[in-house]
Amino acid sequence: MGCFESREEVKPGVIKFISHEDYVKDLVELKLVALDCSVDSFDGKTKAEELYKFQRVTNALYFNLNQFFDATKKIHRTPTTDELKPVLKELGLTVDTHVVCYDYKDGMPACRAAFILSAMGFKEVRVLNCNFTHQYKKEATEQKSAKLTATAAADIKLDMKFFATVEEVKKIAEGASSDQLIDCRSETAFKKGTIPKAKHLDYTKVWSNHQIKESSEVIKAFKDAGIDIEKPMIFTGALAATVGKAVADHLGFKSGKVFEMTFEEFKIAAEVKPVETKPVETKPVEAAAK
Repeated sequence: MGCFESREEVKPGVIKFISHEDYVKDLVELKLVALDCSVDSFDGKTKAEELYKFQRVTNALYFNLNQFFDATKKIHRTPTTDELKPVLKELGLTVDTHVVCYDYKDGMPACRAAFILSAMGFKEVRVLNCNFTHQYKKEATEQKSAKLTATAAADIKLDMKFFATVEEVKKIAEGASSDQLIDCRSETAFKKGTIPKAKHLDYTKVWSNHQIKESSEVIKAFKDAGIDIEKPMIFTGALAATVGKAVADHLGFKSGKVFEMTFEEFKIAAEVKPVETKPVETKPVEAAAK
């Protein structure tokens, strides 16, 4: 992929991607535990946990994001610590567990789960950088799930530094802050309305088929969107926001925070003007490549 280093150190609060080859190589030595973060389809016809039972990554557990789904926002919300503790205990996970998130859909739920666990204090969080469906299509029934035993509830605490506040975003919208607000939704969704001053980075420009694109493509996409990778960023746009943050984390950009409010919620909370109907014009910036 052109943006991986074998056994790259993962710092707390930073999400990194790991190739399938490195996952297999480091599985035993680093005691990696894969988390299948696949979610049910919106129509309820596809049940992710049922798929996990016959098609999963070696040493994988099923991390059920469905229980945190907000039907109104169409997003799997960040759970409270009280909600997450029993889930982690049942799986045998602690903040010291080296987890690798993946899903069978498009990688977005995996990035979402990775962000949640990072915000809860997990020290090493990675996202599997490969098309799970293709990689494990013929190995489905041969994989064994991990068997872990937790001695106590995971000692987790939600770190609010991962989340942007209404006040922070409002300052950007009013032009009173140099921080960058980045809307990672699709072009279609962005044109329907976004927060004033938001820059548009369609997540498909940096992420495709479960994988981060070549680093040169990612850097170009950020520049073309008028984003300075050396300045603080706040990502918005439901599931796509955490994809943007994960990509920025992996390449060492000045990443930052995620804003979890919908635009409708923000309008009410911040008393901003009506929804914009076209993208904000941006100019490419010159930012040093990492």
